[in-house]
Amino acid sequence: MPNPIVALVDKEMAAFRELQLAHPSLFPDNNTLYPIPFFGDIRRAEVVTLALNPAHPEFVPERRWPIGCGSGSLTAVGLTNRLLSYFDSPRTRRHQWFDVCEQGLAALGCSYQTNAAHVDVHPFPTKFARHLNQNEKRILGEVIKTQSPEHMLSVLGLCNRVKLIVVIRYALPSDVAPTLTTFEFVRDRLSPLAGLVDTTGHEPPLLDAGSHAGIVGFLHQHQARLNTFLHTAPTMILSP
Repeated sequence: MPNPIVALVDKEMAAFRELQLAHPSLFPDNNTLYPIPFFGDIRRAEVVTLALNPAHPEFVPERRWPIGCGSGSLTAVGLTNRLLSYFDSPRTRRHQWFDVCEQGLAALGCSYQTNAAHVDVHPFPTKFARHLNQNEKRILGEVIKTQSPEHMLSVLGLCNRVKLIVVIRYALPSDVAPTLTTFEFVRDRLSPLAGLVDTTGHEPPLLDAGSHAGIVGFLHQHQARLNTFLHTAPTMILSP
């Protein structure tokens, strides 16, 4: 029987190649891009931070990603191992975006190196939304609408110890206004949490932490009750 995490990564790699071939203009000119279904060891994560998608600057040369296709590229097993050990690698430090989140997690006695991981609404390192034209935003918005619910459920379903999901607010790409935020999308599309989620995002297990810059203040502000929640709440079941 194939490892379920490797099987997930293999499926995401196939979807990524298909999207790259169909809509190459969604992506920067970089031959070391890979899909990233998760960052860190999802098997041990009690807390998951969740944002929009992997930023393509993750794939700069100093971060030592091999060419994404052909001889020498990562297999599904290789990519899985790199992502599970993302926060523990002695060769490549985590991307600096995670430093702010790590400061916030510390208020909960958590860390990406021990009991936290990161997942995104979609796993593809596309161009930033400000660099997409209206038609590209429409295309990417449709991809997110049709593929991301299954992606999130597949990944979170493998997080067997998760109790708390902390959503960092970004606007989803769209060619029309108003656009959904990451929290609204996750709240409305994560079907196993239907009826259990505070619609405002103020109560666990699904939190709207606001902007990336504000996550430290948010988690410190709610430190006491979130620590109590993590010590008393059961793990969530996010797959059938």
